[in-house]
Amino acid sequence: MKQRKSRIVAYVIVPLFFTMIGYGVVYVAASPFINIVTTAGSMFMTESLPEFSEELGSIFSEPDKDTEAEEIPLADVTWPKFGEHYANVTCEQIGLDVPLYYGDSMEIMRVGAGQYQGSFIPGYGKTILLSGHNTTYFSAAKDCSGRRSDN
Repeated sequence: MKQRKSRIVAYVIVPLFFTMIGYGVVYVAASPFINIVTTAGSMFMTESLPEFSEELGSIFSEPDKDTEAEEIPLADVTWPKFGEHYANVTCEQIGLDVPLYYGDSMEIMRVGAGQYQGSFIPGYGKTILLSGHNTTYFSAAKDCSGRRSDN
């Protein structure tokens, strides 16, 4: 009876344990890739166009009522490629003017700000994640308190 229990442990329980550990390691290693693929898939497979509201919800400035949002067909949108400079991040109040590249590698951080590839591009009303070093391109933003001044 004791020998039978040791065989069950040796041939069933131990392999199942190591299989579960192996699947866990593969999942942890592949989860960044899986997240990028699912996020990109949801961006490209969306059936609706982005909705541009004339009433912008901003705590920093009032929306400009004189301009109308132009609707651009999704087929006409040019998606940036990795490492491509596609915009500038500017803030005149603090003197910030930084080139924005699609991607967030160390090479991109050396030449400007980067956008995380897993985030959405502007116009979809979703989160856009930007990164940059506060000792180089974003050094002007170090002294910002995050509070609005009514001056």
